[in-house]
Order: sequence, then structure tokens, then C-alpha cells
Amino acid sequence: MAEQLTLLVLSGFNTDIAPLHRVDPRVAVVDGRQKLLPEYRRSYPPAWVSRALPPPTEAELRTERDPTAAASAAAEREALLREADLAVSFAMAIFPPDLPRRAPRLRWLHAASAGPDRLKEGQGRALEGSYVITTGRGYVNPLPIAEYILAGVFYFAKSLAQAHGDKERGAFDSRAYRSQSVAGKTMGIVGLGGIGRQVARLAHGVEMEVVATRYSVSRRLEGAATGEEGVDLLLPASDLPELLARSHFVALCAPWTDDTHHLMRDETLALMRPGAFLINAARGELVDEEALQRALRSSRVGGAMLDVYDRELERPPDPELWSLPNVLMTPHVAGRSEGAGQLAMEFYCRQLRRFLSGQPLENVVDQQRGY
Repeated sequence: MAEQLTLLVLSGFNTDIAPLHRVDPRVAVVDGRQKLLPEYRRSYPPAWVSRALPPPTEAELRTERDPTAAASAAAEREALLREADLAVSFAMAIFPPDLPRRAPRLRWLHAASAGPDRLKEGQGRALEGSYVITTGRGYVNPLPIAEYILAGVFYFAKSLAQAHGDKERGAFDSRAYRSQSVAGKTMGIVGLGGIGRQVARLAHGVEMEVVATRYSVSRRLEGAATGEEGVDLLLPASDLPELLARSHFVALCAPWTDDTHHLMRDETLALMRPGAFLINAARGELVDEEALQRALRSSRVGGAMLDVYDRELERPPDPELWSLPNVLMTPHVAGRSEGAGQLAMEFYCRQLRRFLSGQPLENVVDQQRGY
């Protein structure tokens, strides 16, 4: 491939894109992040804008107030998209509105997030294009996310929520602690992908039994036959009821697709071992939150640690769910670590070299599977 290509950086406002300029002289890197910001602020719900985007600068506000300057900025945005051969987003779910129509030359779009589901959000319609789409699945800091899930295990097993209450009251209630040993308990992993594998390895390291499901597995595999470090039993996705019945802790690590939407609902939550704990570091849409509230209030589910929640791009968390004493929620931060951005950049640069040399890309989105 000897032709010159234009690579447009769409988002990732804290990402150092200097490595992109060093990949290949045939690629002209165009930083469109600041220029596209006004569109992102208009296109996405306020709850998501406040979390994902930097505040507007005074210069940006002046441009928006001046009709001539605003029209010029809009024309510049159109030119950026029209001339892009490649595009990359280093921030989850941030894409220009109506991307397929406005970027007719686009051949490859990469989203650094683990799942392509967020490409459906907002007005981007990014999944509807004829270009190839890839994601950062398996390379988006799976280890820190797995550490987050293990932190949830110990949070519940060692009754640390009680310590918060004691601190607020300024007095200990030692009889209220219900600590239990983690060793010997069963970790159920729903979706044994890049993150799930790391969860299995860490859980095995603290002597937990590990049961997992995987969409591509057609029969149950035990012990060494699983071929996965730390996994004692690997089941087809259809055997989710068995996993739920066996597990003291259930970690959701599956992608959000039509098949997994509200995977955890009244019927499946009722299959969980009584008093078991649910940890979700995947997508909030995997859980029917009203059903989860019913299960938590009845103590069918002992507690839930949620790094994500349903429709998190559109609204704050459900206050009733958030207020339950056996629920701990965090704002989609499980994957954060000091090296997160570097890993995403290194993976994309490898992908870009593969593209330029005509090699197959990794993590190409299968539209039918949804990931």
C-alpha cells in the first residue's frame, strides 16, 4: 500500500497521539478532537457530556456565538470527515453524528473501547457504515478490570460495607460483620473473554473454584480440557443456569448484544445461589435494574457491585438502586490505571501497521454477533 492516507482522530481528549505520527510516513494524522467537540456536546445527552467531555473553552464559546465563525467551523468539520480514510476514537461512545454519510472515504474505524455496542449510542450511527470496524476488546486494560472484580469479592466477603456504616456512626457493631473466607468459594464468570480470563486467573490465585461460560463453546469442558488458566469448568452460554446455581460470586464480563440485553432479570436472578453477590464491570444493559432491586431487597441476591448501569450515557444512576445498603456503584472506572492509555495506543499502532501491510486486523466486529 503506497498511497497516502488520512487518519482522523475523533476523540480521546487526554490521549497523547504523538505515537501515531511515528507509525508510517504514508499516514497523515489529523487531530480533529477539539474541532468536533461542539458537535459532541450537542449530540450526546447532558449526563454523558458532563462525564466524558472537557468543559468548553472561552474561545470555543465565542466561536459558537458568532454566526460567521460558527459556520466556518462547521465547514471545517465537514472537510475533516469528508477527507478521512481512517478514523480512531480513544474515548468510549464519542463519534460525530451521521458518520457514514459524512465520511464517504472512510475504510476503517477503530473504537478503543472493549465493545462496539456504544457505537449505537447518540446520533453517530457508526455501526451502519460500509467500512471495517474494530475494537480494543481484550486489550483495554483487562487486568485492572479483573482486579476491580476481585476487589468486589473481598468487599462483600469481608463485610467492608459495615465498616463504612460504623465510621459514619462513630461506633463499632462487631456482631453485624458477616465475614467469610474467599478460598473454596465459587466464582462464576459470565463471558470468558479477555477480561474474564484475567478474572479466572486472579480468582484461582486466591483458591476459588472458577466456573465460566463462553458463547463459542458447544459442550462442557472440565479441568485441563478447558485450555484456560484457572478455569475449572467451562460451559456453553446456554448453561448459564448451572453457573448461577453454583456461584457464590457472579462476574458479568460479556458484551452487550441483543442476546445479552437484560440477561440478569427476574428469571435468571432467581436461579442464583441464595445470598450470592453480583459484580458487573461489563455493561449496565446486561441487568434489568428493577428486577435486581427486587432480588436485593428480598436478599435473594446478597449484594451488587456495579461499575456500570443501564442507559448510563443518558442519565444518572437510579437513585433507588444506588441507595440500597447492599449496593456499591462506581462511575465506569474499573479499567482505569496509570497505563490504560498507553495500552490502547500500542494496540492501535499495531493494528495500523497490520492494515498498512495488508494483514488481517484483530477484533473485527461481526455485525451479526454484535461484537
